[in-house]
Formats: sequence, C-alpha cells, structure tokens
Amino acid sequence: MQWSAETREKYGSVIDFIVQIRLKWESLPDMNPETGSLFKLDNPVPFKSSKDWKVLLNDWPYGFEPGIVHMIVWLKHRLETEPVLGDLTLAARLQVQDFIEKTFQRDIDNLPGTSDRIVWFKNWTALQTVPGIDHIHVLVRDIPQSMLQKWLNA
Repeated sequence: MQWSAETREKYGSVIDFIVQIRLKWESLPDMNPETGSLFKLDNPVPFKSSKDWKVLLNDWPYGFEPGIVHMIVWLKHRLETEPVLGDLTLAARLQVQDFIEKTFQRDIDNLPGTSDRIVWFKNWTALQTVPGIDHIHVLVRDIPQSMLQKWLNA
C-alpha cells in the first residue's frame, strides 16, 4: 500500500511508473488508453517487431512454489478482445500462442525432461490490475538462469 501511494505521488500512476521506469517507453500524448495504443508502433501487427514488446520479471509476483518464474510480456499493441468479458478473441489467442512458441517454447523444447515447463495467460480486461497496457503473463518452471537472461535481455 505504501509503495503504491509513493509511486502514484512520484509518477502520477502505477501505469506511468511501468512505462517510464520499467519499460522506458515514450507514451504518445495524443492517444487515449481507452481507445488505442499509447505508443508509436514499429510494426502494426502484434509481436512482429521486438521493438513493440518487452519481457520483464513480474514486479508483483503471485505466490508460486520454488522453481517457477513469473514473467510479463508487455505490449505496445492492443490485442483484440471480445466485447462482453474482454477475453482474447480466437485470432488474438493464436497470435499470442505463436509468439510464446517462437520466443519461449522452442528454447524449452531443447531441455531434458518434460515439455510442460511453460504456461501463459492474459487476464480478462475486467480483471487487469494494469489495464492501460496490454500484457501477457508467462510462467516457466525449472529453467536455467542463462535462458531466463536471454529472454529478459531480448
């Protein structure tokens, strides 16, 4: 609670903190977060340019057992959602799945042991704690530190 209050006082909002400090992205002043992208896009198609997304460790981790790492893929794009609940459309879900497979799963497939080391989810719009910036939660289990660093430095 104290952290949130201090962050809002210093940066204006938690979203501004994430954008300015964690992502180091420049917001477009004339864009409304309710209706469109807050950022200049390198490519209009989500996930096609690495300049339009960033992988960070979750600053507010959930309580997971040891060995599980919680990362967030932050996006400059708005992913398409269903109007009622705000869940991803099938097309957007396929875009995310393709990105996860190309960015994370291919590396994990080369590790010995089981292949079920990764899961992802995107909270419905109504459940998002940071609604102003689209983001995907990625959970990985028992991944070498070198692989995590590769993803986080991408």
